[in-house]
Amino acid sequence: MTMHEETYLEASKKYVVQPHAEPLKWERVGGRVIVEGHGIMVKDSDGKEYVEACVPYVATSLGHGRKEIAEAAAAQMTKLFWYGLGPGFTHPRIGELAANLTEIVPANQKRFFFTNSGSEANEIAVEVAYHYWLKKGKKGKRKVISRLNSYHGNTIAMASCTGIEASWGFGPVLPEFIHIPEAYCYRCPFSKEYPNCDIDCAKALEKTIEKEGEDTVAAFISDIAPSISGFPVPPPEYFPMVRKICSEHNVLFICDEVVHGFGRTGKWWGLQNWNVEPDIMTAGKAMTGGYLPMALVTMSEDVYQGAVVGVSDFYHIFTFSGHPVCCAVAIKCIEIIQREHLLENVTRVSQHLHHRLAEFKDFPYVGDVRGIGLTAAIELVKDKTTREKFPPERHAVNVVIEQALQKGFIFARARETIRIAPPYIATIDDIDNIIDNLIPLVANLKM
Repeated sequence: MTMHEETYLEASKKYVVQPHAEPLKWERVGGRVIVEGHGIMVKDSDGKEYVEACVPYVATSLGHGRKEIAEAAAAQMTKLFWYGLGPGFTHPRIGELAANLTEIVPANQKRFFFTNSGSEANEIAVEVAYHYWLKKGKKGKRKVISRLNSYHGNTIAMASCTGIEASWGFGPVLPEFIHIPEAYCYRCPFSKEYPNCDIDCAKALEKTIEKEGEDTVAAFISDIAPSISGFPVPPPEYFPMVRKICSEHNVLFICDEVVHGFGRTGKWWGLQNWNVEPDIMTAGKAMTGGYLPMALVTMSEDVYQGAVVGVSDFYHIFTFSGHPVCCAVAIKCIEIIQREHLLENVTRVSQHLHHRLAEFKDFPYVGDVRGIGLTAAIELVKDKTTREKFPPERHAVNVVIEQALQKGFIFARARETIRIAPPYIATIDDIDNIIDNLIPLVANLKM
């Protein structure tokens, strides 16, 4: 590392309030200044290259260094770098993006509100639900139900919506937000085994609505397979049951597609794997391939008419909402996904990934392997029979991830799991390279 790059690292440690990097963690992990990226590879300031087996925050969907995305951004910047949306004002790129979105969103989702992040998108989704019921004269419908151990963002409301224990630093939990057990078959909160479980994780939603009172509940929000828990995928009956329960009890269903939307499961939207449509949907991350910050709220015509039309106080403004440069990048990213048939590539490559993950099942410390599309996780346990977890001071996942870094592979941790989520451009050879290098680290783990 040159002195110049070392200064960057020391400045980050000294001045930047950085996610997951309190001083003790800096001491443990050291630090790397990532200076360059191409395809599924990144390079640090020492010249060492790494394979992104799990892209940061599951956002870098199209790989690094795509010149045509940079050129789309530059072309827009030199023509109209920004203009604020407002009554009577718009710009060409947001109209073009919206028209393109109508071709790929679920059939009932044709109205769009643009934000800068997934947290903001989920916040707006909840506020839209509030407006919907308020306009119908149901002022008491203010509660939002979400699942334990699902992540929806870092604003105060979304931190309350996120059902993670206080030790993770989320909160305060506002009283309007209520949590139900997660859909996590390996660690079923009801101590049952699928398929002889009655899908109690879905029935918990109905029981909670009935307990709280239908006239007090505005919405249920759920992601597809929570990244923060290592992508546990619900049983196949889960989302159809959730949709039915919400419809029967006059509760809006908000689907958080920030991680899995825009193609990560091989379909444009994760919920399409169950042929279910939400009332409101949020998306982000892969929307711009990670190249610029942008996110999206979509809503059905019924929700739009009920929440927005004729409502004088629907006063939601972000200065950079629908930023022209971000719109240009999103348009280009959608074009690339379609032109390069990346949904088909995700389907083909993810099938190979999940096939190879089966090789881990018999290793001494592997409890579960799971995932959907190009999101997967290997859960490590102290005891395979009892599913006992490792104590915090002996975290097996950290050991594997740090050894992988030395070999030039970037994975991510989510609790007791090693997360795998490569870009959409990954090939079968890339998957074999990732898995072949991970197998000996997990198989020979000494704890």
